[in-house]
Amino acid sequence: MIEQVRELLKEWFPDLRAYAYFIFALLIAFIYWSVTVSEEKETKDLTVEVKFINVQKGFAVVGPDAHKKVTVTVSGMEEALKKISSDDIKIEIDSEMFTEGPFVYEITSNDLSLPSSVSFVNVFPKILQLELDKKIKSSIPLKPQFIGNLKGGKTVLSFKIEPPTVEVMGPESAIKNLKSIPTQPIFLGDREGDFTIPVVPIVDDPEFEVIERVGGHNLIVFCGEKKIQKIIENVKIYISRLNPSFNLELNPPQISVVIEGTKNEIDKIKNDDIFAQIDVGGLTVSDTSYKIKPLIELKSNKINARVISSNPSYVEVFIGEKGK
Repeated sequence: MIEQVRELLKEWFPDLRAYAYFIFALLIAFIYWSVTVSEEKETKDLTVEVKFINVQKGFAVVGPDAHKKVTVTVSGMEEALKKISSDDIKIEIDSEMFTEGPFVYEITSNDLSLPSSVSFVNVFPKILQLELDKKIKSSIPLKPQFIGNLKGGKTVLSFKIEPPTVEVMGPESAIKNLKSIPTQPIFLGDREGDFTIPVVPIVDDPEFEVIERVGGHNLIVFCGEKKIQKIIENVKIYISRLNPSFNLELNPPQISVVIEGTKNEIDKIKNDDIFAQIDVGGLTVSDTSYKIKPLIELKSNKINARVISSNPSYVEVFIGEKGK
């Protein structure tokens, strides 16, 4: 056997120098292999989005961790780790066998796709709280997103959207908690008077699908001077339909009234411009007081301000017979 090997080497390397070069090359290759294999690998953490595939038709995967990003730890040589990013790693969970209702799912290496230059070490969190929820359709009110302030100190007094609702398809549990759908931002900085513009619903949740309406939606905005409130003190209370044979005492005899309107309107209103009245018709003599809420009005119908409240809201009325 040894002789055969020698004859073979003589055939391959008739020149002794060539044989020495061959041995030297093997030695260099062995040293390089030893250094490469023994080189210590490093680790790197990458944030990766979890995706669900093969979800049953008419259902959606939701829950506290449905849209959570997880941290994947991989190991590899320094140069390989420098080149890798989150986009190079995929986590796709096959949802075909999920059943309706809440459950937990453990991410394993089988759910990951990695470049061949690195190896999987760990994922955190590993356990996801999920739920397979049925999709439903519902009409949700649209709500405008106003950005900035109107020119000239004006403000948005009121608005309406026609039609006021939009149809949305999504997981039942989420749809039931959805109070409104925002529109695109409505910038007010270059506006002063009433205006009408088309609006579109904005939904940033991937589980919601907006069913577009032919003709779209229009926002109608009514603008005007900013409303402020003012307290008018010492407003006298008038008594109506008091029986002539009765005495009456009020506690208190005067009240404070809160009114709301534009600054120009509010500044002009005095306590004499407010009429407060208590109707005591039908009341009889009593040892205890009556508590009655005054009727409060502005005397002039040309004033656009309005009464908000009074303090106190109810006045004590004591009724007794004259001479007693």
